[in-house]
Amino acid sequence: MPRKIVPASADLPYHIVARSRNREWFPIPRPAVWSIMEDYLFFISYAYGIEILSFVLMDNHFHMIARDPKQKLGEAMNYFMKETSRHMSTKAGMINQIYGGRYHKTLISNPLYYLHAYKYIYRNPVEAGLCNQVQDYPHSTLSISLGFHRLGFPIYPDNTLLKRQTLY
Repeated sequence: MPRKIVPASADLPYHIVARSRNREWFPIPRPAVWSIMEDYLFFISYAYGIEILSFVLMDNHFHMIARDPKQKLGEAMNYFMKETSRHMSTKAGMINQIYGGRYHKTLISNPLYYLHAYKYIYRNPVEAGLCNQVQDYPHSTLSISLGFHRLGFPIYPDNTLLKRQTLY
């Protein structure tokens, strides 16, 4: 079955998800995975112009909401997944790939979906039993945005949640 075609947008954000192979946990500890991902998120932000609005790392997948003003999301994500996989495999002494397939993206074209995606991403660690409150999870841009941790890549402000009018 062919992949669903997702329309390109320079203005609207995407919800992006990628999962490890066979839903296994990443082969190195989560803090080490976070460090690797921070480095490559920094790179794709500057090299490809990806505007990261939120990011959450779980034990076997990640979620991201990002905008793609330069229309280079495909290149950026291919680079990101290839390099993070290579880096984690090297650290773990593995030769196999880390991810179970391509990343999945969905264009967020309405305000309600944006709010649901935002809430779902940040509540994911709570639902998985990794923390009690969303702000306590250290491998999330929310705890960093609130000043609890330092961040190694830029987070772009997204004031759409604070506006009372329609988001887009």
